[in-house]
Amino acid sequence: MNLSRLLERYAKALLFLVLIACVLGVMAIRSVPTSIFPQLDIPRIKILADYGDIPPDMVTAQVTKPLEQALSSVPQIRRIHSVTSRGSAELTADFAWGTPMMETLNLANTRLAEVRPTLPSGVSLRTELMRPTVFPILGLSLTSKQTDLSDLYDYALYTLRPELTKIPGVSEVRIVGGHAREFWVNLDPARLRAHGLSVTQVEESIKASNTVSAVGQFEERYHRFSVLSVNQATDTAGIESVVVSVKDRAAVSVGDLGTVVRGYTPQNIAVSAAGETAVLVNVLRQPDGNTMKIAGDVRATLSRLQASYPAGAKIQYFYDQADLVQEAVSSVGEAILIGGALAAFVLILFLGNFRSAAVVLTVIPASILITFGLLSLFGQTINIMTMGALAVALGLVVDDAIVVVENIYRHMQDGFAAHDAVGRALKEIGPAMGASSLSTIVTFVPLTLLSGITGQFFAPLALTIVLTLTVSLVLAVVIAPILAARWLKTTGNTSTTSGNTSTTSGNASTTSGNASTTPGEHHEESQGRLMQVVSHVFERVLTTVLRNKVSFFVLLIPALFGVFILFTRLETGFMPDMDEGGFVLDYKMPPGTSLTETDRICRQIEEKLAETPEIQAYSRRTGAALGFHLTYPHDGDFLVRLKPHGQRNRAVGAIMDELRDKIHEEVPGVDIEFAQILQDLIGDLAGAPKPIEVRIFGDDIKKLQALAPEVGKRVKSVAGVVDEFDGVTQSGPEIELKVDKQQAAAVGMTPESVSAAVNAAMYGDVVTTIVQNGERQIPVRVWSQGKRQEGLASLQNLQIATPSGTMVPLATLAKIERTEGSTETERQGLRPMLAVTAQLSGRDLGSAIQDIQSQLKTLSLPPGYIIEYGGQYESQQESFQQLLEILGVVIVLVFLVMLFYFRSFEEPVALFVAAIASLSGVVLALSITHTPLNIGSITGAIMIIGIVTENGIFLFDYTRQLAQREKMPLDELLVYAGKVRLRPKLMTILTAILTLFPLALGIGAGAELQRPLAIAVIGGLSMSTLFTLVLAPALYSALWGKRYQG
Repeated sequence: MNLSRLLERYAKALLFLVLIACVLGVMAIRSVPTSIFPQLDIPRIKILADYGDIPPDMVTAQVTKPLEQALSSVPQIRRIHSVTSRGSAELTADFAWGTPMMETLNLANTRLAEVRPTLPSGVSLRTELMRPTVFPILGLSLTSKQTDLSDLYDYALYTLRPELTKIPGVSEVRIVGGHAREFWVNLDPARLRAHGLSVTQVEESIKASNTVSAVGQFEERYHRFSVLSVNQATDTAGIESVVVSVKDRAAVSVGDLGTVVRGYTPQNIAVSAAGETAVLVNVLRQPDGNTMKIAGDVRATLSRLQASYPAGAKIQYFYDQADLVQEAVSSVGEAILIGGALAAFVLILFLGNFRSAAVVLTVIPASILITFGLLSLFGQTINIMTMGALAVALGLVVDDAIVVVENIYRHMQDGFAAHDAVGRALKEIGPAMGASSLSTIVTFVPLTLLSGITGQFFAPLALTIVLTLTVSLVLAVVIAPILAARWLKTTGNTSTTSGNTSTTSGNASTTSGNASTTPGEHHEESQGRLMQVVSHVFERVLTTVLRNKVSFFVLLIPALFGVFILFTRLETGFMPDMDEGGFVLDYKMPPGTSLTETDRICRQIEEKLAETPEIQAYSRRTGAALGFHLTYPHDGDFLVRLKPHGQRNRAVGAIMDELRDKIHEEVPGVDIEFAQILQDLIGDLAGAPKPIEVRIFGDDIKKLQALAPEVGKRVKSVAGVVDEFDGVTQSGPEIELKVDKQQAAAVGMTPESVSAAVNAAMYGDVVTTIVQNGERQIPVRVWSQGKRQEGLASLQNLQIATPSGTMVPLATLAKIERTEGSTETERQGLRPMLAVTAQLSGRDLGSAIQDIQSQLKTLSLPPGYIIEYGGQYESQQESFQQLLEILGVVIVLVFLVMLFYFRSFEEPVALFVAAIASLSGVVLALSITHTPLNIGSITGAIMIIGIVTENGIFLFDYTRQLAQREKMPLDELLVYAGKVRLRPKLMTILTAILTLFPLALGIGAGAELQRPLAIAVIGGLSMSTLFTLVLAPALYSALWGKRYQG
């Protein structure tokens, strides 16, 4: 039973099956998580080690190096990078792509636990698997002019966080800023001396008096009772009543030795939102969390809690990733709708038949809906890349349906009945459809194997396109013929289909190959007037080329060579840019700048932000930052949210450039750096946070620090380079206490006890925690001096209590010196390194790096010192290398598909040359639109190989069919086959171009990310008509002409 009979017999069942698949697709759309990007599995672990305020060189020796050695034994480790500062170490371990990271994280924690006993006491470690979920998807600011920061913090911590945490998909809610409550015990040194007591005695008494313990149990009257000793203070009065000692039968309490007041945890951060001091609430999602649903649930929760807000409190969004997700997905969705409408226009224009267009257009939504169901099975999400893939695939989806419907329609125009037209069409093009679709699918399959950050983004795109094309092929072969048989009508006068002979409109055409009137005569009459004109022009062009093949080839070669020269001058980039609707402004004050002064300067920057009309909201952190890394009190960041695209006239890049110039001019002394939020996030995750990173390796960190400013100066001199940073980070001035051991011993003290006494005076000692309301734990901090110690003079005169009860100034026990402070040390691959980084504005990555390399060629380096280029440039080079390899694999696979189908080399060689020549259209399109050669545009170029060969397979397959039944010269066969295939060729090309056109315009964040790919494909398709229908036949004629027996 042939396919047409099968489709006719089971038509209703097949239509119902497709309907069920579409319904399942709709259900998948409702259940599949929606996020901005695909699930990113980054093989990266970050470790933060805290070691108080120990100098960097000691931290490096005692903490950083042992941790590096421990991590270096973890399997699949590729690179270890560390940054060591005063009291802190930040280590990043990069593993091979594809490494199972949960297992690796457990193994890394095991290695760290093994080395933990060898680390100094007091070192705390925190390990984090780097993935997008370590960054918030929602940022809320809590402000009030009537409620103090302690109450706002309490509300955020004890009301908002529990309510938001229980929302499905939320992994963590982080609170930044505000005042965490404490009880402060301010001891009076004079009273301590009068009672002969020490600070340690007071601390031990408070700690011992705040206990709960089980002391026994008993049974009575059928009940079991536990006996608890409850000795907990609950307020200031309870702490004041704690007895420290008893002298002469008189109890000495804490209240006799000082005062107990409510305070807050000392901190070196300042947080604000829209110019007001604020508490920030950051919401993080789980890896499988649905960003859109979480955002909706958060809004519903806040609406429900509104009545419980503290007095005068306002909660505002300073960051909402759901807005970007909605805008991005919507922009791609609009591109799909617009592309579908344009495709319908092309179909009606060429076929002049609404029913034919309806058949083809039915395949589009069905393919998309079924693809959503398959994406759910493959564990994919709805994101920019999968939605963009659907928009890109839209033009390819209709290709198969167009070919089938056009062929059926053409046979119906010849007078065949619907069933016979379907049977003839499927027989004529069925095998070629399989081969052509396979040639396109194998183009995308290798892209699913991409690794690195490129694979994380473009592998889901390729997978989505493969699934969509597979579905569309099945629907084109199964559903399109069923619908065509029912919806289309025969337009010819008569039709008889007896044996191999058919007579149509009085013109005889013997399909058995015995005789034929002028080929194509009736076919031309069945076309519209416009198509007839185009067909005649094409016939003259192809006939002329076939008669003058050598001249054509001679003229074509220098033209293609000129395009190659143009290719070498294309701008190059890494990932496609997009306007995210927000950005991060990182700032850094001179080392040692106080928190108060940094806050004052930041207020000036806030004024510049407030003056910018496109800014909707912002938040500011000083002493803290977005992400997972080290910060100081003199640095931090602004997270800025812009108004929606429709409410502003400038792109994010122009806004950042203007603000950069204003801040440099009006707020001197502060180093700033701008980056879009998600691009910065991706860079941090992938280990390439900056476009430009010049790494200097050497054995002496001081020599590296001496070289860095010169390297930074040369990098900064390159046009387009902005936000340059020479990599030298200082912590600011320090005060060193060098305890005189002999003087300390003379008063019964040791260096350790002197340091503890200073710590108690300057930081205070947290000795216990008081529980209130069943869940609120409030620390109790004891200050030995009662009054905070500020300034060098106060430090020198700080009174230290000796074991004998006497008080001596600190200056008598220690030498107090001011130093210039410590400098961060950086290591990579277990070697000292210093990285000079910068951003770019109005300049492509490739040419900027070339200029930087030219600038650094003349730099004199000490023996053994080398320079490497990292950052996004390193990622770009790795990705380009991968894509070049993928291109080679695609060429081989596509060539093999054609070779197996045609069983000869002539057709594959001719189509392969036409496909390569069509890449000239990619180059021209990128050059005209000033689009850089990046991951997206290269992917588009790879797509062209499969698309062009797909269209060419139909041409040569039909030529072979004609050759078997028509006895005529090869060139005439090629001309006739070209004329027959011209209409479907133009329809598929124009449909693909017009469906991609909305993406090429780059309207909206989602479309912007696909813009380079769309432009590349449009350029390649535009030239493919010439090369597929003219160059390929000319080559085929040249290769097979002498052996052809017409």
